[in-house]
Amino acid sequence: MTQDFNDADGILREFRKLNNLTVRVGALKATDGHSEQHMEMIAMANENGVPHIRPVHGQWLTIPTKLAGDHSAREIDGLFKPHGKNVLVKANGNGGLDIYFILKKEITVPKRPFLSGTFIRKFETSWFELAKVEISKLSVGEMTAREVMASMGRRMARDVQATISAMKSPANAPATIERKGKDNPLIDTGALYRSISWTEDVYG
Repeated sequence: MTQDFNDADGILREFRKLNNLTVRVGALKATDGHSEQHMEMIAMANENGVPHIRPVHGQWLTIPTKLAGDHSAREIDGLFKPHGKNVLVKANGNGGLDIYFILKKEITVPKRPFLSGTFIRKFETSWFELAKVEISKLSVGEMTAREVMASMGRRMARDVQATISAMKSPANAPATIERKGKDNPLIDTGALYRSISWTEDVYG
């Protein structure tokens, strides 16, 4: 709630507070049963990319198809690897085989810089303009320092979420698109999108 400042000293105090506040935006919320630390790890893996992901145990990474859903290969009975094929399949009861997992020796998560990309596009345009407007309100006692930072944090978080929704490149692999049912590289369950939030930090 905006405080009523009737003197210059009160406004100066708010400017001093503002000088000691900063806004942090990112995957800061626990979402869908995943911890804040887990969501931050997912965010950074997509932001910076992860080259050369190899299996820790065994010789294959198992990439699930839509049939596998959220299950691991160990949870599905009857899977086997056909000779010469890098897949795990299961008999479908109609004389055929259904593919549940694609086997890879190595995969790479490409860079999808949704955080830095949003900052580069927005900092000198809409964020800078919003900051000027909000600080002008603070200078006449219409906003507090914390209200200025909250306004900035909400806008920045919304803009990051918009980047996540709009990002199309690098595209998902065809198997990933088939499993997800859509071609949005940064949205699968929506957990990353929903984890995006902001927080106010005090320093100095």
